[in-house]
Amino acid sequence: MSGNTRFAGRGKSKYSSYRCSSRVQYQGCENKELRKEYLDNFVLDELYDRLFSDNAVKKLSAMLSEYNQKKTVENNSDLDVFRQQLEETTRKITSIVNLVSESEISINTVKDNLQKLEEQKNLYEIQIKAISDTVKISAINEDTINALIEKSREFIRTKNIPECRNFIENYVEKVLVYNDKVSVIFKINIPDSNQNVVPLTSHENIKVLQREYKDLANAY
Repeated sequence: MSGNTRFAGRGKSKYSSYRCSSRVQYQGCENKELRKEYLDNFVLDELYDRLFSDNAVKKLSAMLSEYNQKKTVENNSDLDVFRQQLEETTRKITSIVNLVSESEISINTVKDNLQKLEEQKNLYEIQIKAISDTVKISAINEDTINALIEKSREFIRTKNIPECRNFIENYVEKVLVYNDKVSVIFKINIPDSNQNVVPLTSHENIKVLQREYKDLANAY
């Protein structure tokens, strides 16, 4: 199925739909044409019910929180390693500087070693800062997640299809239109009843879509 736009009726109203290319070119497809507005509204409703419902929000929040906790543990472990390496490198630099100041050894004698240690020290400091910044970003709590989700939820509630189409594209991987049903595969993985992470999919009978969204489609 592919998108098709034309002007139809006495008023030459704009009509957007999905139709099989074979239907026009070869007359070999029996799949019926389906208005784009039906799919747009169906996808928005499914996003709201399946992703932004209270139950889905709870699962998503828990999943993201668990992920952030694991990443925080990993980052803290890396921080400990780099901090130890930084401390050891700083100790070596201090020892060399003290040795030069307390003896008659020329600074040129240890110049190369000192420069290498300074480079290592700077590298460790950069890595520590990068990981610390990551920890701050990943330290997101459930309230923050709910606030972000609520913004998207309110956007979906507007049902302003022209404004929502870009939003839909960010969430939908593909839409499969069959002779009797529509399947939507989202770009989102969610936990199922067994706590396995699976792609979010929705299916609906075409006749149901036509019946439920007929009045909404006529508004465009």
